[in-house]
Parts: sequence; C-alpha cells; structure tokens
Amino acid sequence: MNRKSYIAILNALLSDCKRSDREIANMANVSQPTVSRARQRLEKAGTIKAYMAIPDYAKLGFPFGAIITGQFPIIHDESIVVSASTISGDTDVMLVTLHKTIEDHNAFLNKIKAMKREGSSLNVSLFTTHGLEIKPVQAPEN
Repeated sequence: MNRKSYIAILNALLSDCKRSDREIANMANVSQPTVSRARQRLEKAGTIKAYMAIPDYAKLGFPFGAIITGQFPIIHDESIVVSASTISGDTDVMLVTLHKTIEDHNAFLNKIKAMKREGSSLNVSLFTTHGLEIKPVQAPEN
C-alpha cells in the first residue's frame, strides 16, 4: 500500500474512529481488507494507542480547565489531571486539569505551589470548558 493511502486511512480514523473499515475504504479509495490490515499495523506499531470518546466536560460537571506550567514533580495520579507532560529536564512540567469549581482549582493550585521548586514560578491559564472543542491533528502527507 502506498503512503498516501496509508495516511488517508490514518486521518479517517483520527477524525472519527467509529467509522467502519468499509466507510474508510470508500474514503481512501482502497479495499476494506486493506483498511483492516492498515488498522492492525497502526495498532501493533503503537501509532494508534487507543480509541476514546471526547466528552463535553462542562456537561460532565467540569466547567473549568487549567493549563499549569512550572517546576514541580509531574503528577499523573490525580483524577482531575487530563494530561501531564515533561517540557524539558526533569522538573519543567505542563499539566492540563479539569475543575468543578474555582475553589477546587485553587485547592489543587495550592497543592502544586507546595511542591514547586523554591524560587520558581508557576504559569496558570484558566479557561472555561463550555464550547471547548478537541479536534484531532491530521497526519502529514509527507
């Protein structure tokens, strides 16, 4: 299978992973077995790690989100942490979190402040999740 077809299949999965292999085959102009084999290869290679729903966080009771960056230990195990990434080194961290109230956000932020490296700063961007759209990035053609 050529790279262009492979990328077309991947992008179809990224935009809506609930599509059937037959639908994707029609979109990519390849056969359904080709799509099935490509999907299996993508999963086996770890290119596709999981298939997941993208919820409306406001409807789930999380009307606020925050992006927090700074020098503190990375936190994965808090239920409100949606994403935790090391930016550079061992202590430059970026968290994306969800909160039910501003008070919940402030309590979590106080926990982070207690862990941050002395003399370092925290950067916090608070946002509302109402109308938040999470869209997949398309794989590049080349």
